[in-house]
Amino acid sequence: MRVLFLHHQQRRPYTCEPGYNELYRPLMASGVVEACGEFVYQTPLRALIETCRRQSGREQVDFAIYLEANRRFAREFLAEVTRAEPELLVYSATWPNESIHPALFAQAKRQFPGLKLFCQLWDYDEDSHTFLWYEREIIACADLVSVPDSYYRAQRIRERRPPYSDFINTDVVHWLPTLPDPAVFRPRDDVEPEVAVSVLGSSEGSRAALIAGLARRYGQGFRHVGGYQPGDATVSFEDYAAAIHRTRIVVNSQTVAHRVQVKGRVREVLACRGFLIDQANAETLRYFRGSGVPLFTDFDDLVARIDHHLACDQRRRAACARSHDWYRRKHGLDDYVRTLARLAGLKPLAGTPNN
Repeated sequence: MRVLFLHHQQRRPYTCEPGYNELYRPLMASGVVEACGEFVYQTPLRALIETCRRQSGREQVDFAIYLEANRRFAREFLAEVTRAEPELLVYSATWPNESIHPALFAQAKRQFPGLKLFCQLWDYDEDSHTFLWYEREIIACADLVSVPDSYYRAQRIRERRPPYSDFINTDVVHWLPTLPDPAVFRPRDDVEPEVAVSVLGSSEGSRAALIAGLARRYGQGFRHVGGYQPGDATVSFEDYAAAIHRTRIVVNSQTVAHRVQVKGRVREVLACRGFLIDQANAETLRYFRGSGVPLFTDFDDLVARIDHHLACDQRRRAACARSHDWYRRKHGLDDYVRTLARLAGLKPLAGTPNN
């Protein structure tokens, strides 16, 4: 399979972005990518957007500026596709005003018959006309669109339920959870946990209050790792994995009530054979069924569950092993790659030697 990876570089170097960890690295580890190219599209596109903004004399980027920047970007984008000669484009979309205009993908597919487009949608906002416009247009020209963080949103899109009533080609939309880099997120028997409780990710929205509450409750036994909010310290994926291995219990939570997600972070914890407690909601209740992962309803319930599992390390370790086994059964790399290829309409894969 010949692949051109279209990387986003939103807040940090692209090798530290989720798309690199959860798309590029697992696919390259699978053994089925015969040749690949990499294009960090967001860097030149952002530069063009800023150039067009300055030339327009406007203070803010509007849709006309976005269109003009993409018109200028088209030549570089199509040159990258020509150079790589891919069967499959693997595209990590980001904020709509910094993403490749869907018309450029349609143009590439006309120019290169047989070219397939796999687009991964990350965060979303169902109240944003801009988000909905971009998702409608990219789904219309894609061969496979993954909604990795919300099974029920993927179903709403497929069934064209509001706010997706005017979408077309929705059969290409699937709930396809990402996998973390298997070389980084793996069990480590040589590391003993030294931290009682950790929260990974941004101190954003309601999670900020949860972080503050856990810090008061557990004092020096608590760590907050990573994030993009003021006061957060961004870390590499290797440091994320190290934090998981050093922690007895990792807590995950939502940030805003209107955007319920199962983030890739939870699979990073389970892949490391860590102990995870997540927040109960429709998505997590469905996703973690049979995993043994405890789900908390409020802060008092969370503290009770943490204290229960901290009280007996043997019980905690046994639970780690069970949830890790569940993860391995549910999320094999071989199955993921074969599913991706099948849903994108590629020819059956001969084999995926690395799992």
